[in-house]
Amino acid sequence: MVLYGEGASERVMNSAVYVNNKEGLDYWKEIRIPYNSVYEDLTIVKAEVVKASGAKIPAETYENELVYTRLEPGDVVYLSYKLSSYGIGRLGREYWDKFYFSAFNPTLTARYSVLVADQVPIYYELVNNVNNIKPVESKHENFRLYTWEMRNLPVLKEESYSPAAGDIGSVLHVSTVRSWDYIAEWYSDITRIQSKEDFDINAAYKEIFPSGIAGLNEQEKARRIYNYIEENISYSSVSFRQGAYVPQRASKTLNTRLGDCKDLSALFVSFARKAGMDANLVLVSTRSNGQHSMRLPSMEFNHCVARYKDGTDYRTLELTDNHLPFNAMPQSLAGAQILNIPYEYKSGELIQLYEPRANANVIKHRRSKVLVDNADLHINTVVTTNGEVASGFRSSYGEKAQDELKQNLQEAVSGQFRNPVTLEKFAFRNLDNLSDTVMMDETYTVKNDVISVGDLSMLKPPLMDIVATVDIFNNEVRQYPFEYWKYENVDDYNTEVEIELPAGKAFDLVPSNVQASFGDMKYELSYIKAAPNKLLIKRVFQTNIRDNIKPEAFPKMKEFFNLIVAAEQKYVSFK
Repeated sequence: MVLYGEGASERVMNSAVYVNNKEGLDYWKEIRIPYNSVYEDLTIVKAEVVKASGAKIPAETYENELVYTRLEPGDVVYLSYKLSSYGIGRLGREYWDKFYFSAFNPTLTARYSVLVADQVPIYYELVNNVNNIKPVESKHENFRLYTWEMRNLPVLKEESYSPAAGDIGSVLHVSTVRSWDYIAEWYSDITRIQSKEDFDINAAYKEIFPSGIAGLNEQEKARRIYNYIEENISYSSVSFRQGAYVPQRASKTLNTRLGDCKDLSALFVSFARKAGMDANLVLVSTRSNGQHSMRLPSMEFNHCVARYKDGTDYRTLELTDNHLPFNAMPQSLAGAQILNIPYEYKSGELIQLYEPRANANVIKHRRSKVLVDNADLHINTVVTTNGEVASGFRSSYGEKAQDELKQNLQEAVSGQFRNPVTLEKFAFRNLDNLSDTVMMDETYTVKNDVISVGDLSMLKPPLMDIVATVDIFNNEVRQYPFEYWKYENVDDYNTEVEIELPAGKAFDLVPSNVQASFGDMKYELSYIKAAPNKLLIKRVFQTNIRDNIKPEAFPKMKEFFNLIVAAEQKYVSFK
């Protein structure tokens, strides 16, 4: 990497990969080199397959796409390319980069070198630097050279629900940006320019507040603006329409009815500021990128949300999901790295992890009534949920014809039972609006679900929602944390099942109550005989989708989940 004093840069990338099996062949046969054609020039120096015999087969290339033909196990994939960058705009002179020394395949040698002009400051940090590697520094005329090198690196282990590679591997972060303040100030200036009001914004504002804002609190103002944007503007992110960093003018987003995350957030800020609200943008690196993906100042954010002040508290709004309830947050933001962008710039902004509000839990409440009719079960179940799960209901069922909707529901409920199921009726509430909760009411019959042995009959209580599985465990010792947020999207499950037997029948054997906990997770399953022929089953499960499970705690989680799965497989008997 060469960083020139005028802001231009050149990157030369060389890699040689030995392909030793079919899986490696499938991975390396096609490559796309990431680059921005607006301010970068790409030159492919050499791309070829090197056979064991020494024969070389050039790759087929088109712009930044490469296909390695006649590739087979035992070959080497060689690639060398150069990227010349001519930065534009206020951040055009700045540079940032990440280099992953660690990989999920064996690495013989990994080297990163950066040649920096004397007048250019350079900041770097090597995370998960277990061997305490330091850069080798040398002087070359008006440049300084920094080189990091590692050999025979340990392979990152493939584990389900593990953190991003940047959180568990050795990663070098490099930046010329002196502070997060520099990023925040620059983006604050952009926000003010792009969110300015004009004729179109003023006309739409009158639609949102036809009687003005007198008597409205900040949350009601925000809700009206949010609902207007969600009902009238669609999410769209296309490279030739949206820039990588700069949002569109708010009026353009309004007129085209299309925008990406930063466009929609800037539009909200435009309306909110006109309504006298304290509102601004927040840049986000979502949780899937890891919690250490941005160690040094850069613009490697992949998302943007809006923030507004409500009394003494600040609340954030996700505007890219047209089905999400007001003030709800997708779980990809919990624990994500964020940078607040004050509308009127003030110093002191730092990258931090997003903490959801204490009352922002996603709750799933299900109440079912089961009538036993000989060998059949007649079931009515009502489920109420909020947050991102409510958005999922709206997305799955909100805009479908009744026949298609019934078929989808029939397939979903049939998957819960081994025997034939007939969906008889269904209803929804708040499927066509942005209320906090969505309710689904279903009535169906399950044929031959009661098992009879002589005078004794048995059935498995239909709890419906699966809260724990054992397929995430194996006999190997876990090496990395388990990211529970990737596995679960509900904070609290509350389930009630009432089973009523025909007259003259009575419950015989009922499982014992279960109570268990693991860290902050709590599980309860209780059985209450309300009458000889009536049984009430209650299940409460409080999860913790915010925190990772440490590897050393994973065996205890396995015990906890095994207990839950075993408890929910038990039958009740009657005669």
